[in-house]
Amino acid sequence: MFRFDFKDKGMIPPILGTNNADYPERLCPVLEREKIHPSGVVRLRDAAFCEERGIKQLSSLAEHTALLENEDYKRLGHRFGMDGDVIRNGLAAFPTCMAVEYGRKVLLFDKTDGGDRMLDAFLREVTDCFF
Repeated sequence: MFRFDFKDKGMIPPILGTNNADYPERLCPVLEREKIHPSGVVRLRDAAFCEERGIKQLSSLAEHTALLENEDYKRLGHRFGMDGDVIRNGLAAFPTCMAVEYGRKVLLFDKTDGGDRMLDAFLREVTDCFF
């Protein structure tokens, strides 16, 4: 979860009707031209924890570094997929994957033995070509 902060709200492309599948195509040129980047980035797990605990989203208490100090967050982290074993065994409420930015693409590798092997092979190929 994140937000874009616009100085001039008039630059935001309008939402048209109910089908806005092309909205990213209309929004991205404005973001690039105005050099606007996502801000207030919140992990989905953190957002779910904050929602459950009544912590206001995008507040200082909802920042990941603050949550790492929150006793409930530490105690209940396994419920939100923080624990590596929970993620690897598919028990997390929010399963994760490894994302690797490569050129203009993002490759996703799931947290399985097969995904780990494919990630390892990809990284080995990249480093072999680099060196």
